[in-house]
Amino acid sequence: MSRLAIRLQSLPQKEIADFTAALVTSAAHGNEADRRIAPHAPTPTWALSKVLLTTDLAPVIIEKLRLEDSAAAQVCKLWSSAWGATVARRFWGSEDVRHIYSMAALGDKKLCVSVFGTDNTHHLLVLDHSFQVLHRIDQYLAANLLATQHGLYDWDDTTIRLSQLIGDSRLQIRVEKHFDEQIVSLAAAPDGTLFASAKAAAGGEMVVILDPLTLAERIRFGTGNLDEVQGVCVVGTEVYVCDHAEPEDEERYGRFQVFSLFGVYQREMRVDGMQNPCRLVFINGRLYVTDHQPGGTRIFVLTPDGASSAVSSVTVSSIEAPRL
Repeated sequence: MSRLAIRLQSLPQKEIADFTAALVTSAAHGNEADRRIAPHAPTPTWALSKVLLTTDLAPVIIEKLRLEDSAAAQVCKLWSSAWGATVARRFWGSEDVRHIYSMAALGDKKLCVSVFGTDNTHHLLVLDHSFQVLHRIDQYLAANLLATQHGLYDWDDTTIRLSQLIGDSRLQIRVEKHFDEQIVSLAAAPDGTLFASAKAAAGGEMVVILDPLTLAERIRFGTGNLDEVQGVCVVGTEVYVCDHAEPEDEERYGRFQVFSLFGVYQREMRVDGMQNPCRLVFINGRLYVTDHQPGGTRIFVLTPDGASSAVSSVTVSSIEAPRL
C-alpha cells in the first residue's frame, strides 16, 4: 500500500467519497469508477426487472443517451430496439440553420459543417459528437469539404483551398489555387495525396493528382476513359471514379472506372440497377454510393471486389443532411 493510500485511510468515509467524486469528472474516469463500484454495489434485481428491462420504460431511459453512448445498444435486444426507435431524437436541431452545404469529419471526435443561416450568412460550424457547437467561423462559404491530416480543404468550380482551424473562430487559408478545369470531386489517399475528378472547359475529363500541401499538379490520368465524371474515392491501392457509358448498341449505364494510385487503368465495374452514380465514400471495407434515379435516390452498399458484390441498397425520396 502506498504512503498516500495510508494517509487517505485517516479521512472520514464521507470525505473520501467527496474527494473521489471530485476527481472522477471525465467520462473515462467515471466508467472506471463504475467498474470498481459494481462488484460491491450491484444494481438491485428489482431495478433490472421492473425498470431497466421493461418494454415501456426502456425507450424512456435510452432516449436520454447521446450519440457517443451507442454502446448501450449492445447490452441486450430490448435496449437495441429502444436505441433504434429513439435514434432520430439524438440529432440536435437549430432554427438558425436554413441550409446545409457539406460536412467533413475532423478526426474521430469533431464534425465541420458548412451552412447557410437564417441571418442570410454563410458560416462553418465545428460540432462535437453530441452535435453541440464548439466553434463558429462566420462569413465563410464552403460548397464542398474534405478533411485530412494536412487540414481542411474546400472547393468550388475552379478553386481549391487548404485551410487550418486557428483558435475558436478563425480559419486560416494556407493555400488557394485556381484551375482551368472544373473541379467535380476531391478525395484523399491515406498519406494525404489528393485526387480530383475534373472536367476541362474545352472538353475532356480526367483525374488530377495534387500535392496535399501545395496543391501543385503531379500527374493527370483518365482522359479517354471517362465520360460525365462524378465522384472519386480511394479504395485501398486503387482509385474509383463514378461516370457513365453509352455504347452504340446498349442503353446508357452508370459505372466505376478503376485506376491504380499512379493512374494506370485497371478495369470497368458495373453494378446491376445502378444508373447514375454520383458520390461515393469508402468506410470499413464498404463502398457507399449515391445513385440518382427517376424514382428517387438509391444508396448502394458494396464490397469493392466486382460488379456482383452488391451487399444492399435502399431507395429514398431525397437525401438530406441532418438538420443542425
